[in-house]
Amino acid sequence: DNYFNRIEMKNIPLKYLIRGGIAVTLLLLVVSAYIGPKLVTYITIGFGGEGDKRYSTEGYETGLEFAPNMYYSEAIEAYAQWKPSLFKDGKNVQSAPKGTIPRSSWYVAEDYQAYHLADTAYESSASLKSPVEAKMAAMPAAEAAEYEKTLLVKGDTIYRTFCSVCHGEKGDGQGILVTGAVQYPTPGAYDSKVGLTEGKMYHSITHGKNLMGSYASQITPEQRWQVIYYIKKNFLKNVVAAAPAPAATPAAPVADTKAKPTADAKAKPAAKPAATTPAKK
Repeated sequence: DNYFNRIEMKNIPLKYLIRGGIAVTLLLLVVSAYIGPKLVTYITIGFGGEGDKRYSTEGYETGLEFAPNMYYSEAIEAYAQWKPSLFKDGKNVQSAPKGTIPRSSWYVAEDYQAYHLADTAYESSASLKSPVEAKMAAMPAAEAAEYEKTLLVKGDTIYRTFCSVCHGEKGDGQGILVTGAVQYPTPGAYDSKVGLTEGKMYHSITHGKNLMGSYASQITPEQRWQVIYYIKKNFLKNVVAAAPAPAATPAAPVADTKAKPTADAKAKPAAKPAATTPAKK
């Protein structure tokens, strides 16, 4: 007879079958816990190469990554077309979403020109004049009034965003960075800054001054003039302009030491000296 036919399974008690099944299950769990990660890693290396073998900060192997393309996405060549494409139109380079403002638009809108004064030319900037004020001065009165309202609203937004943290909401130099936990040195109140011109303010915003850094990358040239106008109208009302240098006192005329001939002297010729008679020996 066949060997297997001689084994009478029906004579094995059920409890032994259950115990054997549990033992085999436990053995499989122990073996898989020990060699499972190693086996998965070896399979990953075998299919993906050594470059797919990942390590944690502790240096041991972490096994197979569930979604490696989520962590190591493939770079898309901007001007190459993939088959199949990632996008419906088959192009890797996509147009910007509707309503996007081009980053360089203010260059065109403001007719941008590079600032011509160097960082060290602070005093020379005093002569700069605001183009927004010149534009407003050329408008009719009604139009100028509306333009000024817009100017002040924009200036207020810029001031509260970039300036008030140090200079304070009221321009008193008591911003949150000064009065708060940081205890930043106060820049001083605007109404204490004698001789502060709009040109000097523009220079300081562009290049920075003392502890204040440059805001040229955050505030466009036109926005700088807008916030300067806001500061002038709200915080510089009582500032006294720097006193002009005293005019030089003209020197007193130097007296002429050369005697001028009188009228009589001109009329009468000078008398000839009398002839002298030689003495007799």
